[in-house]
Amino acid sequence: LELARVNRLVESHPEWAEKIVAVSLGEDVKTVAATAVERGYRFQVAYDEAAESGQKFEIQGTPTVLFKEMGNRVSWRATGLSPSLELRMKNFFSP
Repeated sequence: LELARVNRLVESHPEWAEKIVAVSLGEDVKTVAATAVERGYRFQVAYDEAAESGQKFEIQGTPTVLFKEMGNRVSWRATGLSPSLELRMKNFFSP
């Protein structure tokens, strides 16, 4: 559900697409690629089969959304469905 919401926002703001990366933890590349195509994601999708990025950013569950600033500083995080995701994305990406 969260990635579908992100995808809808990217449809309205295509300039955001290059700044968004969804990372799948612990799944194989073929499954991740097929799912991204099937769902028509308009942003980058990466895979981390070893789930190392999950450990690095202390991911406790899915979905987890992180807003990272320069230097990998996390300025916002949410796990599960976030009622404020769309508003936060608009604020994060707007100058």
